[in-house]
Amino acid sequence: MADDPRQFTPAELANVFTQAERGSNREYASYQRQLQGIDDFELPPAQQMLSRSPIVNYAKQVLPENFGATKAGDWVAEQVNRLAEAQPQMRPQLNRANALAAKMPLGGWSQKQKDDFAQARIEDPLVRRTTVEAGMAPTPDNTGEVRMNGDIGARASQVAGVVQSDVLQDGLRNIWWFINAPQALTNLVADETVQREGYKILGRENEPIIKNRGYRMAATLPAVLATSFGIGNVMREEGYKAVLPGEGDPRVSENPFAEAGARYFLGRTGGLLPYDEFVKERPDVSKEEYYKYKSYLFDKESDINPLDGDFNLGGVVKGTVDGIHGPEVAFLGKSIPALTGIVPIATAIAGTRRGMRRAGDKLRNAPGGDMIAMADEAKKARNEARREDFKYQNALKEYDPNSGDTAPVQKVNKEALERAENNYQDKQAAVERVVRENALLGGGAGALAGGIGSTAIESVIRSLKPSVSYQDEDA
Repeated sequence: MADDPRQFTPAELANVFTQAERGSNREYASYQRQLQGIDDFELPPAQQMLSRSPIVNYAKQVLPENFGATKAGDWVAEQVNRLAEAQPQMRPQLNRANALAAKMPLGGWSQKQKDDFAQARIEDPLVRRTTVEAGMAPTPDNTGEVRMNGDIGARASQVAGVVQSDVLQDGLRNIWWFINAPQALTNLVADETVQREGYKILGRENEPIIKNRGYRMAATLPAVLATSFGIGNVMREEGYKAVLPGEGDPRVSENPFAEAGARYFLGRTGGLLPYDEFVKERPDVSKEEYYKYKSYLFDKESDINPLDGDFNLGGVVKGTVDGIHGPEVAFLGKSIPALTGIVPIATAIAGTRRGMRRAGDKLRNAPGGDMIAMADEAKKARNEARREDFKYQNALKEYDPNSGDTAPVQKVNKEALERAENNYQDKQAAVERVVRENALLGGGAGALAGGIGSTAIESVIRSLKPSVSYQDEDA
């Protein structure tokens, strides 16, 4: 590399671009798995999803961790301190507000995460060659790296390579495809809750307490169902058409199986009925409210001021306080009422968290002993049996009966290996059963309580509004 870091040759810039273009965090994840010694190493769901994008991985290194780590955060802290000196009686409240502002996340890695990443790239050449560290340029022979020290050309080459890599891998688009439905987003949040609470139960990071992904997804079911009910994916709501309306009555589908499939697999919901039909089922909504709401649904003009009662971010995400279901948020055209949609989702996730914590208590204080500790011991014995069998099998392959050497000794036979495996699987299955059952019970109770409570409140609100007679409107 040139002595002057601001004088990178075209060949060196091309090498910077190539390394960034080929960058991936897959090998770094493998390195973390080996370093932590966790057989079932798995990053939290949100982190897994975001790590699919090279742009996001790069941005995490560049962005500050939180507001307190920025110059703006320092300025705000200084102003708050001055205000506290001028108003001593307000100091406790100001200090709390300042602490909350300082912790506001901005998406960047913590300093420890940055240090761990840099150390991994120093210790493992494979990690260094297959990852990108912001501000570091590979040497011409790719045996090391040097700092770019603010070189614009090198920085631009690295950023261009990262963008190219993201385009080739569909990184950002993969994230968008993953969360472009309310159910998928809710599933991610609920899965994150299960994983994070599981880490607390086990007392270690990046190891899922429920190893089986299908069972873990089952634990998120209450929150996902609450979302489906909230956006009208389960059944036709009052005032809406069927997804596949029949010729006679648009509220009824002539093909109930296709209707169910369109709702479940395609996530479709029926449109609003014409007002003269709509008002028969929703007499609490006037014609003016109906057409105002319909205009809001089709409005794609951006409005970033929520103080006027609504907002609209290019039609992708928008909300209003005057929906026909009360306040609501719409995501990609799917409306989620705040009362009968968002509240049950939130209570379902809160119930799932509570259920996970109850599961932790049951596991640690089971009548037969600590179930987590017993599963860990069985896993340790299984792993030891595996290692012994692996050593024996390798030694057997290399053994030559005619060499005169002593034949390898089999310390663990097939039956012992199978017993060790079955013992671990049985104990782990018992742990997962307790966790899954309590997560489902907690989430289900939360969803049910939120759903019944919010529906009751909405019914009261509707009953307090004057009913609109269909004949009056027709007149």
